[in-house]
Amino acid sequence: MGDASAPAETLSTLGARSSRSGGGRRFAVCLALIALVGFTFRLAYVVENRHDPVRMDGTYYHELALVLADGKGFINPFEFRDDGRVDPQAIHPPLWPVALAVPSLFGFRSLREQQAFATVIGAATIVLVGLAGRRVAGARVGLVAAGIAAVYPNFWRFERELMSETLVLFGVAVVVLLSYHFWARPSLVRAIAVAIVCGLLALTHGELVLLVVALLAPLVLFAPAIPARRRAVWFACAATAMAAVIAPWAIYNVARFEEPVLLTHSLGFNLMISNCDFTYSGPRLGYQAPQCRQLREADLRAFLRSRGGGDASVREVKLRRQGLEYVREHVTRVPVVVLAREGRTWGVFRPAQQVKLEPNRGTARWVIWAGFVAYWALIPAAAAGAVVLRRRKVPLFPLLAFVAIAVIAVAITWGYTRFRAPAEVSLVLLAAVALDAILSHLQAVYAHRHRVSTDPTKSSA
Repeated sequence: MGDASAPAETLSTLGARSSRSGGGRRFAVCLALIALVGFTFRLAYVVENRHDPVRMDGTYYHELALVLADGKGFINPFEFRDDGRVDPQAIHPPLWPVALAVPSLFGFRSLREQQAFATVIGAATIVLVGLAGRRVAGARVGLVAAGIAAVYPNFWRFERELMSETLVLFGVAVVVLLSYHFWARPSLVRAIAVAIVCGLLALTHGELVLLVVALLAPLVLFAPAIPARRRAVWFACAATAMAAVIAPWAIYNVARFEEPVLLTHSLGFNLMISNCDFTYSGPRLGYQAPQCRQLREADLRAFLRSRGGGDASVREVKLRRQGLEYVREHVTRVPVVVLAREGRTWGVFRPAQQVKLEPNRGTARWVIWAGFVAYWALIPAAAAGAVVLRRRKVPLFPLLAFVAIAVIAVAITWGYTRFRAPAEVSLVLLAAVALDAILSHLQAVYAHRHRVSTDPTKSSA
């Protein structure tokens, strides 16, 4: 980890400098204007595309939010709508449908009204990204990061789709902000604050439960200038706080399903549709295929008949075993498949095909292309930003933890650009650091030339 005191001193210095040079009030006004522009753009995009369909998960979240607002609990909203069935469901973690249920409680129940609510969360995310950028590397970095977040398609596309990534981006920005606050001035309260938001993120995207290892452990256990025993106690308290946030949902699921369900029962389905001959070779290598599901449906029905039926958790166990069995039987192909999955997600393997595959959620293809181009414009800047922060001895792991989690999630599911959403905030912040460094260099060059041109002695020299 290097000199433990250096990162804290660097962050504290940057924070103080940002409050002075950013002018506090001036920074707040600029950030508010950027967020307003971003919100206006997002709302205009929703209105302009109001006749385009919302499909798949977006429709599920919309319908489930209405069911929750009506007090029916976490059930399959489509089955309830069609025939009144109230079978328990936990296809996705609960926090995003709960968030969408809030406006529904006040009568804002239409799809468009929920989309407008999502744009409000998107605008708040712009503000949080700006605050996180200022905390990491100064006021100008914060404003640059907020500006990128305001227009970056891989932020605003999810709001119209009503996807849970809207809330993920918001939560990641909060965690990054709190993590750097903690690193600058470690305390038990700040460690617990980070842990609580990490728990809420796990209740939004299940794979983010890995934050306890990828972020919380190094953040607390390597906190600068704190005795080792105290750090260990702090981590135990923080991990307990994160578990306490997740526990009510896990206990609720254990009580209502036949098989244990902690966060979701979707892993089996994901393994089923991403592990078969059609995804281990051919044009859909590293993606998912409906043929995978068709191959196993007859076997699944026979299994359920032998069990006398079964709820969603029973089906999940069977599907998980089928998927893992296929993986074991084709283990020599797994490295190639995983590389293809990662390549699809990070835009380096069959990107043109990926753009054609992804508009199935109702998003226009031009938006997918815009997101792809913008992403590749950010990548070199983000890499340069990581180098800049490294040289300044600012810790990178609070940003890279989300990249690592995205890599793990993709490796065990399939390649999909949406799955890298937890890492998008980190990419934006790192790119903003690089752009700020370029601006600082250009300002220094201009100032030097100005001094030379106005000083006769230096000019003659």
